[in-house]
Amino acid sequence: MSVSILLRNKFKILNPKPGTGNRELSPSEALAKEGGTGNLPCNAADDYRLHRRKIVKNPYLYITIPGNMKKRMIAGILCFLPLVAYGQQNFASISFGTSLPLGDYAATGDLSKNGYARLGPSISFDAAYFPVSYAGISARFGFGSNYGLRDSMMQDMIKHITTKTQNLINIPDEADITYGTGFWNYVNLFVGPHLSARPSQRLYLDLNILAGISIIKPPDHELIILFDDTEIYSRVSNPDLAFGYSAGAGLRYRFNAGIALKLAVDYYQSHTNFNYAFGLFRGAEEEIEPIHSDYSIKALELSAGLAYSF
Repeated sequence: MSVSILLRNKFKILNPKPGTGNRELSPSEALAKEGGTGNLPCNAADDYRLHRRKIVKNPYLYITIPGNMKKRMIAGILCFLPLVAYGQQNFASISFGTSLPLGDYAATGDLSKNGYARLGPSISFDAAYFPVSYAGISARFGFGSNYGLRDSMMQDMIKHITTKTQNLINIPDEADITYGTGFWNYVNLFVGPHLSARPSQRLYLDLNILAGISIIKPPDHELIILFDDTEIYSRVSNPDLAFGYSAGAGLRYRFNAGIALKLAVDYYQSHTNFNYAFGLFRGAEEEIEPIHSDYSIKALELSAGLAYSF
């Protein structure tokens, strides 16, 4: 069934009765054909003419389209097309990698600001949704861990004890020293904008800037020094809730319509502070000053994983 649309400055409605020929109907007759009364005052007929409706003529169906409907329909289609064309960019992924500490976080020699951190593992769960082409929102739940340099931390701790007590506490070489430390651990829950480009049918390039909550746990630290009648004891285990952010880039290479290889590099930064306190000691005449630490956590995360497109 074909439908023809008459687009003219002046509306002509073809007389559907056979044999009568085609003639232009008056405004009141046109309204009557559409179910009107046919007896309208002059101003109503003029209003009808000025409105300029487009009448679709079909032997079986009459459709009335307002004058600006065509533009609205085209605009709606143009807005909807990106959702259809690029909806497959939405994805969820899991990635495994390594966390490389940077700056003071990796340095040694100062317990008040250096993290004594070394290379460790990382894992992240990501999801991205693209409501418009190439621009969307991304969320990440990630975990990172960095090993703490045990021997360096222990030597600097002993140095702090002897220095801050003005050498009144001299720890002999034969002292019984027990020292244990663990890993720096951080858990991130981030969200932020995500940009994606598609240079080829299988390849996607990604950029994102995320921010949110970081739960930072310093290395479990325990120090016990025994010699003569002196005992020095210190312990630290103090998780902290902080603000964190990351900026990253990566690529996804599709094996098929659903599965893709995902490679990424992300810069992560946060901040935390805690104290190394010597809360239990005996045999010492002076208190041992605690260490007030302030850390800037910086790491570069390199990861690889799989992404599922939907």
